[in-house]
Amino acid sequence: QRIRSYSHTSLLQSPENPHYGEQGALRFCTHYYRLHPEKYRRCKAGKEDCLGEMFDESDDCQVIRRLTWNPGFTNMLGEIQAFLETLGHRESPSSDEQEL
Repeated sequence: QRIRSYSHTSLLQSPENPHYGEQGALRFCTHYYRLHPEKYRRCKAGKEDCLGEMFDESDDCQVIRRLTWNPGFTNMLGEIQAFLETLGHRESPSSDEQEL
């Protein structure tokens, strides 16, 4: 699979997600439904040229299925975890802070 770009919705989805993941049941092709019925059928059949954001087509990618999962999901989780670890541990809030 050629990944051309990321859609904003793909960032939070694991490749293992049963609906949106790499082998998931969902093939997001609705951007072709009314405008290009033949491209829609090809996309839904899994015969797209590449994956990415809708309408990011080019000569080498004439049928693009919207990417619904993040190929870098595991790395992203590691980066988030590393960032959270830099924040350190705060002491428990005082009773005054808890009332806010």
